[in-house]
Amino acid sequence: MSARASASVRLAYLYLVLAPLFWSGNWVAGRALRDAIHPITLNTLRWSLALLILMALTRGHWGRIAVAMRSEWRSLAALGLVGIVAFQLLLYYGLHSTTVVNGVMLNSTMPVWMVAGGAIWLGEKAGWRQVAGGLVSLLGILVIIGRGDPSILRRLAFTAGDLLLLVAMPTWTLYSVILKRSASVLGGLDHLAAITVFAVAVMAPFAVLDVASGGPLPATWPAWGAIAYVGSLASVGALFFWNEGMRRTGAGISSFFYHLMPVFGTIWSIIFLGEAPHLYHAGGFALILAGVWLATAPRSR
Repeated sequence: MSARASASVRLAYLYLVLAPLFWSGNWVAGRALRDAIHPITLNTLRWSLALLILMALTRGHWGRIAVAMRSEWRSLAALGLVGIVAFQLLLYYGLHSTTVVNGVMLNSTMPVWMVAGGAIWLGEKAGWRQVAGGLVSLLGILVIIGRGDPSILRRLAFTAGDLLLLVAMPTWTLYSVILKRSASVLGGLDHLAAITVFAVAVMAPFAVLDVASGGPLPATWPAWGAIAYVGSLASVGALFFWNEGMRRTGAGISSFFYHLMPVFGTIWSIIFLGEAPHLYHAGGFALILAGVWLATAPRSR
């Protein structure tokens, strides 16, 4: 490999590390801000800031974006409602009553949900390995939800936050299915900007009503700094790094970097929130990764 090609690969790997690093920070911020601001207002502020950044990055393209928003409004609105409004609100509400460590572990089941979504909504055939992988990952989910204690599952004593985060996973799968089915003339940041416009337009009235009725707003600069972080690095920045890394390496290699989310999320939650990982987290995560590998790894000769 030439020195130039080697440098490009190293840069791609750096991008693929930064994306889950920034995404996992969103989970920590959502948990840290749970008492400082309501989820609907937090999500509105986050994506309003992201929209301002996107408008600056896509300046000169808004004539084309506006035309596409008129002709493709159904698919763009659906993507905004499912991917930005529903998914992110489920995440933030879920973090009110469960830990970041639990959340990022459950988030690791995403590839299995994607396989299931492809089979259900896109007619993609699921083989025995996909079914078996889904069952193994489900066992890992139950280990985490049950805190390693089967008696908890028998008593159904798991948190509402765990359930909300479990619902969030197929919600993101639905977003991915809509994205795959929709054919847009827009791409990259232009497409994300159009989606964000619809999402912010839906959320803004509810956020205004929340604040007008006495809903809390952050009272400290660190809290506002966390909102600035999720609106910039955890939104536009992470997406840019992920897309660039995936473009340079391919979807197959980049998918492995997605599993850095639990690593970074656990580290951030220990540092900033004082959360402690437990042995059942390791056991559950190992089962989830085993199921993901079984469901998605290329079949050997």
